[in-house]
Amino acid sequence: MLKTTRRMMIQASAAIVLLASPLFAETRQALVIAERAQGQEIGQPVRDALAVSRALLAAGFDVRRLESPSALPDAPAEAPDVMLIYLSADLSEQDGKAMAMLSSGAVSLDDLAARYPARQARIVLAESCPVAPATEAADSDSADLVAAPENGMIVQSPGPDAACPETPRLTQVLLSTLEEPGAEISASLSDVGLTMATGPRWPGFQALSARPATVIDAGPLVLDQPLRPVDPTITLGSAQAGSISSPGRGPMGGVQILPAAAPAMPLGGDRQARPAQSGLPEPSIIVGTRPRDGAEQSADDGLLGSALGTDYEERRRIREEDADLFASLLESGAFDPPTDQMAGAIQTELQRMNCYSGGIDGLWGNGSRGAVDRYFQQVGTTPVTRNADVALFRQIARRDDVRCPAIVSAPAAARTPAPTATRQPARQPARQPAAVAQQPRPAPPAAAAQQPALNPNAIGTGMFR
Repeated sequence: MLKTTRRMMIQASAAIVLLASPLFAETRQALVIAERAQGQEIGQPVRDALAVSRALLAAGFDVRRLESPSALPDAPAEAPDVMLIYLSADLSEQDGKAMAMLSSGAVSLDDLAARYPARQARIVLAESCPVAPATEAADSDSADLVAAPENGMIVQSPGPDAACPETPRLTQVLLSTLEEPGAEISASLSDVGLTMATGPRWPGFQALSARPATVIDAGPLVLDQPLRPVDPTITLGSAQAGSISSPGRGPMGGVQILPAAAPAMPLGGDRQARPAQSGLPEPSIIVGTRPRDGAEQSADDGLLGSALGTDYEERRRIREEDADLFASLLESGAFDPPTDQMAGAIQTELQRMNCYSGGIDGLWGNGSRGAVDRYFQQVGTTPVTRNADVALFRQIARRDDVRCPAIVSAPAAARTPAPTATRQPARQPARQPAAVAQQPRPAPPAAAAQQPALNPNAIGTGMFR
């Protein structure tokens, strides 16, 4: 009995120690940026970003992917253990520094690494080479253009000023390294001759050596589950701009796909006050803005919200260059706007094709549904739904070369004044002299009521006393 009790106490103590010390508590976050790159093939940065996002998910990263962002997101409130920034964009040399040409402006790779701190390791990977690079050798002095932080590593492809060598692209080497257990990322990238700079306290990084932290909840120990790739086109939860998963609040490996924030645009003709039609009274309260005299109006004033999702011109170039790639990206959700902006994005597409004449307000009503009907009337098919849904957006984006005829409003009927007739006053009869009122004669006094005579025959015969 004593031995059994002692054995149970030892097992309980071991369980407490196991629950109190998680197997691995390293937090990993990644920022993946796909930028328009003139030096690369059309759509190549988007494909690179999707492939890298999937690989980083399998390596235990919380991934946030941006396409042509108008501004870089803020650093997380709490620095993770490992912070990785991957971008596929054009690189250039300015003032002796390697600069990434982003939509938000040129930013040096050094500043990009310093912007996002990490407790253990910071990694910046910049891809700029096309799939089929030139045969010339890369500039060997490009390593002097970057200065890695103490615990960081910066790796870059040659910029447009130096031709890419006939070696594997940075993205290709990164994907191979992330799939190889125990591979050291800096060694793999340096072996192919890529430009690299590491800080004096660079700790090294092995992608597949990490395991998610043990989830401890009221109850038995929850065992680790193997990491599996997750489709990066699925937004987990509510995708809010600037939100990054906090470490220690759940299993790692989530992904958030956030489109670039639309830059502020002035009110266009769609929201400007229109003059009243001729013949109608001028309103006393005007809703909207009146254009200034002589002010130039841009041609796309009515396309407010055109920056939602992926840029229309980029989508068009991808479709013209490779129709199969465009179809696969469309079905994978690469062009999908956020759910809370879906109505405005569909209104923008329909307005661009002259099927929607209202304002881009994100309010889905009968006017928006009527625009959907006009669009599919031109296409000759039936919509999958008339509601603001991702299926409707993809169906419309697949055929965005439609042009609806101009909506002609019926002219207001002119008011015809009712015929007016001159009315003559009615002729009054001539006044007659007032007749003298005659006093009514008093009624004669009523005759005295006659006493009824006794009918002796009705009384009978007899003697009266």
